[in-house]
Amino acid sequence: MALGVALGANFLRSGAVLLAHRFKFPDQTQPKYCVLLEPYDGSRPTTIFALTTSNPQYKHLPYFVDIPDGVAGIEGISYLDCSNCWERPTLELTSRKYRYIGQLPDELLEEVYLALEEATDLPEYFLVRIFGE
Repeated sequence: MALGVALGANFLRSGAVLLAHRFKFPDQTQPKYCVLLEPYDGSRPTTIFALTTSNPQYKHLPYFVDIPDGVAGIEGISYLDCSNCWERPTLELTSRKYRYIGQLPDELLEEVYLALEEATDLPEYFLVRIFGE
């Protein structure tokens, strides 16, 4: 069931974990976990989020955050790649393409913010929107 706009505003804040169904990447069509990096705001045309990976190959890099199994509803050990950020239409987040899974704890969200500061390939306007001016 898709989240309505009113519910989206209550649930979808920074650190919300969503399971993205039918989010097509060039190399895959499987669902992906994503973490919102800014709160849902129905007035903005887009929202920024980062994607998780289960590949530990780069976990030693400063812009990766370990997410233990079961945290915020994520199954299996995952890593949030804070250099792999995307911008998608805001209203799409409340569609059937996305399912709310849970919320990262505040301590882990702080680690995400620190990792975002280490991610060097992010567009400047992403950082301005995430951290404010």
